[in-house]
Amino acid sequence: MSVPECGDRNMPDAVDLDTCAREPIHIPGAVQSFAAMVVADRASRRIVQHSANLADWLADESPLGRSLGEAFPEPARAALERALDAGGLVDQPRLVFSGELKPGVTADVTVHEHQGRLLVELEASHGVIGLPTINDALRVLGDANDIEGFGERLAQWVRTVTGHDRVMVYRFADDGSGWVFAESKRDDLEPFFGLHYPASDIPAQARRLFVLNRTRLLADRAAPPVPMRGEVAEPTDMSHTFSRAVSPIHLEYLANMGVRATLSLALVRPGEDRLWGLVACHHYAPLMVGASGRAACETLTLGASFVLDGLLRRERMAADEEAAEHLSEVSRTLASHDDFFDGVAASQAELAQLFDGSTFGVCSPTAPDALLPAGIAPTTRDALLAALAPRMGEVFASDHLAEDLAPIEGVPHAGLLAVPCTYPKNTWLMWFRSAQHREVHWSGDPTKTVTVGPLGDRLTPRKSFELWVEEVEDRALPWHPADQRTAERLRVALADVVYRERERLAAIGADLETRTKDLESFSTMASHDLREPLRAISNYALFLREDNEGLDEASVRHLDRIEKLIARMYTLIDGMLVLSRLGRARLRPVELDLNQVVAQTLSDLAERIAATKATIEVDELPSIVGWDTGLVTVFTNLVSNALKYSEGAPHVSIGATTAGQVPSRPAAVDPDDRVIFVRDRGIGIGPESIGSVFRMFHRLHPNDRYGEGSGAGLPIVRRAVERMGGEVWLESAPGEGSTFYFSLPEFPTP
Repeated sequence: MSVPECGDRNMPDAVDLDTCAREPIHIPGAVQSFAAMVVADRASRRIVQHSANLADWLADESPLGRSLGEAFPEPARAALERALDAGGLVDQPRLVFSGELKPGVTADVTVHEHQGRLLVELEASHGVIGLPTINDALRVLGDANDIEGFGERLAQWVRTVTGHDRVMVYRFADDGSGWVFAESKRDDLEPFFGLHYPASDIPAQARRLFVLNRTRLLADRAAPPVPMRGEVAEPTDMSHTFSRAVSPIHLEYLANMGVRATLSLALVRPGEDRLWGLVACHHYAPLMVGASGRAACETLTLGASFVLDGLLRRERMAADEEAAEHLSEVSRTLASHDDFFDGVAASQAELAQLFDGSTFGVCSPTAPDALLPAGIAPTTRDALLAALAPRMGEVFASDHLAEDLAPIEGVPHAGLLAVPCTYPKNTWLMWFRSAQHREVHWSGDPTKTVTVGPLGDRLTPRKSFELWVEEVEDRALPWHPADQRTAERLRVALADVVYRERERLAAIGADLETRTKDLESFSTMASHDLREPLRAISNYALFLREDNEGLDEASVRHLDRIEKLIARMYTLIDGMLVLSRLGRARLRPVELDLNQVVAQTLSDLAERIAATKATIEVDELPSIVGWDTGLVTVFTNLVSNALKYSEGAPHVSIGATTAGQVPSRPAAVDPDDRVIFVRDRGIGIGPESIGSVFRMFHRLHPNDRYGEGSGAGLPIVRRAVERMGGEVWLESAPGEGSTFYFSLPEFPTP
């Protein structure tokens, strides 16, 4: 059966890099000419496919439908059947026989099982590479002190074992591209050391196959592939074979390089399922590496993978230990300060040293501007926080900020590593890196082009591999994986600091709640107990006035003063009772139309509104789920204050907006929270007094001006709003009036 290749007319019409990445290289429907293949059904052991060149290897030229054992002569048949009976062949190719298959043909026979089929591969026998050679190589690799030294030794030893003209050790980047970091070659060849290759040179499906089958051989690029014969319902998957035919795209790629034979060996770290790198061997003439040589190379690269893993772990441990020292000092400093930003300021030097070549700072709506990173203005900070908001809870790292986050005006840096803090809200520790001019040396222009040929539109590998230099201008030095691990550990450490701080605050809160309840109980008791003597004093004052009609003028003034003080005392006691009841009242959220709540409030105040000739304007207000008693209390006190503290006829406006539209909103108020305001054109409040207006029983004016009062109205407003989970604040200026705002977070629907 035919199998579509990349460029075949059966492939999708749209031709791009994804088309090549979908090329089914694991089912080529052919083998390389140096080998033959027989495919049998696992259950019946009946042959369902074989390569067209099988007659060159076995006496039975057409074994389709016959038993696998019947196709092979003794003693190969016995060796094959013993292996099949023993099992353990699923995706595990095993060399089961080496010897004569027919006169003049000596071959190695390898078999494995995959997807219910038995795949038997035949190849000419070659010499055996001695174990001491591999042992020597592993010993030398184990003495390497770093990755570069390891790569150099590995390239030299693989070239010694296989005899290839060039051996490169290739490392993959996270995006699938890679670069040559070690090389051993013939002296007359142009070096490839340091060159980068795009991800499309070794596409994703090829990298996956290398993880499954870690040795890939091409003996002669110019030799035509040998097709498989026999009809099967599904193409035979040759992922685990050594002889499967090579993609036409890859053959053309090698032809453009002038390479005739290759051997590729996968480097996979123990316990991982992704490709770390490759040992890529090139030869400029046909070169066959037999079963023994491939086994030796596989043993060598398997051992090399363990050596590599040890070196990488050593590098990681050294980097982590250095970072841990800084993080430990930072954690101690933060934990020793009650205020988070004070702790950050004290540990600023340690934080700045965490990541080389970076500028440190804090971006938060509540942080002092002194902690802002250099070159970041407050407006730029706000834009950064808005862009990072969806990523809160995870570390953000980028070497190209404009591409990975968003183009933000006023950011003079290209790289950003940002660590979120759960508290204070919307706070990030940030490290910036400036753009650096870099040159990336590619092996030829890394782009692929679409050309038209006899097979239609297809991707064509580049024909030139001369040095192609890419100028990189707008990127910062990339953040190393060790940097990102350190950032993640810092995020966890910050969460731990916040957790301990929350525990401390919870203990303080519990103590405060107990004290508040005691105070409320005392206020209630005191209010009731104070009324009794006041009532007696009031009665005695009344008796004096009624029984002594001939009192002199001074005595009458004294009695008037006593009665006024009694009335004021009653007002203060009533304020204490209201405040106490607000603290103890059970919140019962109900669905409310604020227009109706305000209308009821204005109806209750109708006499005072008429007496003061006030004008009241009410915008359309929202319907909410809220606390009706608390809201009536708030509106009553705010409107009463607006009526009282005005020169001439008062003018009062009531409306709604969102917190984000109010520049003076406290940092703790969410920009999306609903906000109600009561605005007047009254006498206003000076900036020196704004901070004290919510203090209990505090009055800004004497009783003989703007009427008498207890000074409890605004504290009652604040208490009611806080019980609803909101905040209250004001904007005011003398002679211009005041605007009181209070936020109303969402209550759950009752």
